[in-house]
Amino acid sequence: MIDKLKQLNFTNLIKITDEDVSNYSFNNYRQNGFKHNIHGFCTSCEEKNINSSLKSLEYKLSTISHGTHTIDFVDAININKPDISSWNEQSVMFIFESPSKINETYESITYEGVKKMPVKEWYWIHRDRTYKEFPQHFEGKHYGNLVLSIINTFKLKNAYVTNLVKCGLNNDQGEFKGIEYYPSECIHNCFNNFLKQEIEIVQPEVIFAFSKNVHKWVKNLMPHQHVYYLPHPAGRTKNKVRKMFYFWEVAQGLYNASIIGEEEIGELAIKYISNGSKCIDNNQNAGT
Repeated sequence: MIDKLKQLNFTNLIKITDEDVSNYSFNNYRQNGFKHNIHGFCTSCEEKNINSSLKSLEYKLSTISHGTHTIDFVDAININKPDISSWNEQSVMFIFESPSKINETYESITYEGVKKMPVKEWYWIHRDRTYKEFPQHFEGKHYGNLVLSIINTFKLKNAYVTNLVKCGLNNDQGEFKGIEYYPSECIHNCFNNFLKQEIEIVQPEVIFAFSKNVHKWVKNLMPHQHVYYLPHPAGRTKNKVRKMFYFWEVAQGLYNASIIGEEEIGELAIKYISNGSKCIDNNQNAGT
C-alpha cells in the first residue's frame, strides 16, 4: 500500500527529484531541510482546458497538495513516538475539500509550459510533531493536528488523509474558491486520476468526509463506500460541542465498520471526559 501511495503522490501528482520514490519518507524530507524537491506536477486538467472556474474565470487551478498516511505522521513525531505495532490495522480515509489560499508552503514552478504552485512542505504535517491525543486538537483551523489527534486517539495504523480535488482554485491575489466553483469535469477528472486510485489502494473500511460538499461528492462518486460527514474545521470554534461531535461521529463510524468495539468506546469516552475536565481546569487556572 505505502509504495503505491508514494508512487501516486510523488510521481504522478507531484514529481519528486529522488530517483527511487519508494524510499522517499518524512525522514528524507527532514534531512532536506523540511522541503520537497519538486520538478513537475500533474497537468491533466490544463491539457483538457478544465482548469478555470466557470463562475469566476480569474480563478484557476494553482496550488497542489498530496496525501499523507499514518506512517508519515509517526515518522514526524520526534517526542514520545508511539509504538503502533498493536494499533488497529483496518484502513480508514479522511477526505478534505481542496487546498485553500496561497501561502508560504507553496512554491511556484513551471512544468511543460504550465505554471503552478505545488506544496513544498509535507502536506498536513509540515514540521516535526509531538505525540498528543484528545481533546486538545479536536478543534478548528488545525487540519493536520485534528487528523493526527484522531489517529492517535483511535490508534489507526492505516489512516490516510487527502483532498477531494488536489489543486486549489486561486486568483492572482492568492484568494481561493471552494468546491462549488470547480467545473464538474475537473472534479471528475481529478477523481479518476487520483482519489479513485487512492481509495482502491487504501481500500478503506470507512471514509470520513470533511464538509457537506465533500460528503455529497464522495457519496455520488463512490456510492458503495461507507461515508460519514464531519464538520469542516475551517471555523475557529474550539467549543465542547464541536469537539464532542468529532469524537462521537468518528467513534460511531469506526464502530459500525467493526474497527473498534463497545468496550474500547467506553474506555475512550471516560478518557475523553477526564481529559476534557483537566483542560477546563487548566484554562481556568491560567486565567486567574
